[in-house]
Amino acid sequence: MITEASPGNMGVVPPKPGYNAALRSITAEHGALLIVDEVMTGFRVSRGGWYGLDPVAADLFTFGKVMSGGLPAAAFGGRPR
Repeated sequence: MITEASPGNMGVVPPKPGYNAALRSITAEHGALLIVDEVMTGFRVSRGGWYGLDPVAADLFTFGKVMSGGLPAAAFGGRPR
């Protein structure tokens, strides 16, 4: 499942409490990856992006825009398995 941890195009609106944890639970139950798009929130809302504030462990993260200082660049990362 690919999702934004917190919708960035609407002014970084925080999700309802437990929403991201519920996504993690559902994806784990079905053996699916949880991929979090942090292009808008990464490095802006905290040093760890949105998940620096809401520590639900995603499998992969995507980053871009602000991390490259205006240059076209992106990155992804995840935890080892």
